Amino acid sequence: MSDLENVVFVMKEGAIVKDARVSVPAPKGEHPMIMRVWHGWTKAEDADEYHRLLRDEILPGIHRIKGYGGSWVLRRAAGEEVEFVTITTWNSWDAIEEFAGKGPAKSVIHPKAARLLTRHDEQSVHFDAAWVP
Repeated sequence: MSDLENVVFVMKEGAIVKDARVSVPAPKGEHPMIMRVWHGWTKAEDADEYHRLLRDEILPGIHRIKGYGGSWVLRRAAGEEVEFVTITTWNSWDAIEEFAGKGPAKSVIHPKAARLLTRHDEQSVHFDAAWVP
C-alpha cells in the first residue's frame, strides 16, 4: 500500500479527489530536487513591470543552465509594496553554483530588477524537495 493511498484533496467546490500520484523518495544523500527560495519587494506601481521582467527576460535566461528545472513566482500585496517569492528548482548543487557562483546561497539580482526592487533577501534558502507532485 502506498503511503499516499489515503491522501485526498478537497477542492473549493467541495469535491473530493483521490491523489493518484506516487512519491519516490531519493536514495539517502541524494537530492531528487533542490528548491531555492528568495523574496523581493517592489512598490505597488512597479509590480507589473517587475513581474513582466521576471516572466519575459530573467527566468527564461536561466534555462541555459543544465540542471535548472523550472520556477514558480508567487505574488501578493503587502501594504504599500508587493511581495514576490521566487522558487527555482534544481537537480544539483553544481547547477546552483553555476547560477549563483561560489557561496550558492548568495542572492542573484539582475541589474534591471535591482532598479525596481525596494528590498530583497540577501541570501536565498534551499530545501530538499521531500515530495513533489
